[in-house]
Amino acid sequence: MAGRVVEFEVLGPWSLEISRRFWEGFTPAALPGQPAAPGLRTVFCAEGDWRRVEAEVTQAGHTAHVVLAGDGDLDAAAAQVCRFLALDVDGRGWPEVGRRDLVIADAQARLPGLRPCGFHSPYEAAAWSVLAQRLRIVQAARLRAELIARHGADGAFPAQAVQRVQQVKGLGPFAAELVVIRGANAPDALPHHERRLDAEIAERYGPGRTLGEVSEAWRPYRTWAAVCLRALREQRIGDIAGR
Repeated sequence: MAGRVVEFEVLGPWSLEISRRFWEGFTPAALPGQPAAPGLRTVFCAEGDWRRVEAEVTQAGHTAHVVLAGDGDLDAAAAQVCRFLALDVDGRGWPEVGRRDLVIADAQARLPGLRPCGFHSPYEAAAWSVLAQRLRIVQAARLRAELIARHGADGAFPAQAVQRVQQVKGLGPFAAELVVIRGANAPDALPHHERRLDAEIAERYGPGRTLGEVSEAWRPYRTWAAVCLRALREQRIGDIAGR
């Protein structure tokens, strides 16, 4: 197994610890085996060659320190890590969104340095969409864990199902948005079929306000703003966790 150490400069506000907490509490499955010290450890199949990669990320100021191990293209895997942790986005304009929108300013203060953590790949997001259809999220998460345990690559989501998932028909608008927003981790895309976000908009901006209306002030970080509001809602209500 080969190893590689890569460092990236992260532009704009960033807290790996806040992002890690978001990922552990808000995505389909918590991250197992996390280090006791600050940092984030994850396992995934790298796009392209679909070989298993281990990655450990730590933060030193505005520098991301990424340690990778695996037998595939580790340079490509490092770029993939940056994407699913949103470290490849220039976030220097993110504080300006808060100055334009006091609701987002409050969210930024409560979640300082949060960068949305996506799925490891768009493929994995699409697979999750299939698993989660007509199931409660906790049930789908259990099914996902069983799939990884039975068919995965030592903790990584199984890559051999790629062709099967590509053949699946019937992924609706919600699933398509999930693939783009959480799979590709696009920074300026809006989910138009997320009822929990719509509920949070009504709660914080007042009834009658629409996502399209309030989100104009969020450009070019509409995904980030939407994720912040959803994260705060989950902290308050716990509707995904089932609290």
